[in-house]
Amino acid sequence: MKDFMNFLRASGQLVFIVLYILIGKLVFQFKIPGYKIVTDGDEGFIAFFYFLLIVLGLGLLLNSYIFLLKGHWKKFRIAVMLIVFVLALVFGVPSKVVNSFYFGEQVSTYSSIQNEDLIWTDIKLFENHKFLYSSSLGGEIMVENIGTYEMKNNSLKLFFENKQFDYREEYYKVLYENIGTEYTLDNDTLVCENCKSDIQLIKR
Repeated sequence: MKDFMNFLRASGQLVFIVLYILIGKLVFQFKIPGYKIVTDGDEGFIAFFYFLLIVLGLGLLLNSYIFLLKGHWKKFRIAVMLIVFVLALVFGVPSKVVNSFYFGEQVSTYSSIQNEDLIWTDIKLFENHKFLYSSSLGGEIMVENIGTYEMKNNSLKLFFENKQFDYREEYYKVLYENIGTEYTLDNDTLVCENCKSDIQLIKR
């Protein structure tokens, strides 16, 4: 009977480990650059998944530590704790590190100057001619994408890998009309040439 109860505890812990890995994978995907559309409503779900991941991780560690002290399946409990620690390090990697791994060395960053439409754009250029583009509208929605760029004679052209427009384009028309692909560099300022509004970005 005792062995059976230990088996049930271990099985339950395995279920929570799988759940921890699945939620951690989802959280990590939020850090992968590009292909993201996040509204202010989505942020609540993201925060919930982060909270759930932390609670599950701490719960697994505490549970394993308690039963390790009691001498129940010591090797298994140690293995669980190591898995949680390693995965926590992977899931907790800062987005900046992920971007550096994916893109390489960053060359420059341009961020938008305040405008009447409250559109905030950020363009990061990397040495391998890749870029990370993000644009938001008054904190209501954020669109992020990646691609390659070409800089010639103070002219910057962005080639998006994925247009990234979806059903939300209709509701956030102002933002999508100002996702520019052609810019002119004037000193340290990028001026969007194919945005509907006057969008300018300054080098940071």
